[in-house]
Parts: sequence; structure tokens; C-alpha cells
Amino acid sequence: MTAIRDNVVRLIFEACRPRHPDLSDHSRALLDSGLDSLDYTNVLMAVEDHYNITIADKELDEFGSVDKIVSYLEERVGA
Repeated sequence: MTAIRDNVVRLIFEACRPRHPDLSDHSRALLDSGLDSLDYTNVLMAVEDHYNITIADKELDEFGSVDKIVSYLEERVGA
């Protein structure tokens, strides 16, 4: 789903302003792409707000990379 992937990348860049993490490899862990723990938390909140969902603590492992976030969202919010 290109639209979801594009939104996720945009949300990550917005959450990390003014820095730009290296998202050239969407399978790489976000914390290895230049995000710190505060950025990661901001990304999770932005995804929740944008998609009007609540991410349970047990689901946080599914948010380790852009690919994982996209897969999670495709399963839960669809097209």
C-alpha cells in the first residue's frame, strides 16, 4: 500500500524534525535509522492520531521498522 507507506514516512520525518533519519532501507529498525526513543514515541503517537487507532503495549514490537508499521496498518485499517 503505497499511500500508507508514504504517510508513515512523512509522519516519521515530521516527528523527527529538524533531523532527517535515514529511511533508505524500510526494513531497518527505526532506532538504527537515526531515531532516538523520544522520536520513536512521537512516531507512535503520530500514527495513532493519524489513523485514529490505539496501539497496545503488546503490539509495540510490530513497530520496529517502516515495513512493520505499514504491515500493521494494512492489517488493521486496510486500504
